[in-house]
Amino acid sequence: MYWIIAVVVVVALVFNSWWRRSIARNYRELIAEITEKRAGQVQDVTVAPRKRKKYPNARDREAQETVLWETDEGFPMDFSYTKKREKPEAVKFTLKSVVQDASGNVYLQGTGRKEKEERAIDVTTVASNVTLPMYKVLPLTEVLETVCGVRLHF
Repeated sequence: MYWIIAVVVVVALVFNSWWRRSIARNYRELIAEITEKRAGQVQDVTVAPRKRKKYPNARDREAQETVLWETDEGFPMDFSYTKKREKPEAVKFTLKSVVQDASGNVYLQGTGRKEKEERAIDVTTVASNVTLPMYKVLPLTEVLETVCGVRLHF
């Protein structure tokens, strides 16, 4: 009886390991493809500091936004961010573009993976670490520099 349970557990562990490796391999291929499209160029961007600690800066909707990076495929990542005085919200997000308004505020634009609604999230409200679907945790600045070619200066 115990050997049947042991065999089932071993098969489940082998399948889980194979599944995680395939996700990591697909993710590395996506990063390589996106990086190849930008041809190794990195932009230095200065982010406007938050004027008030508890609230993100007001978005300048009148002026033209500068698109720093854009893709059609999307780039999946998970992070938490804080809206005003609320508790941090965990977000599963597909990054489509990084834009900057005339005031110097930088926004991550994309869709939520579950609700599929368009969102623009201020970079200063995002937690410093991002979880990639291959279960790797990286700093937000490193992800944006590696994938998007955008080096943020706070």
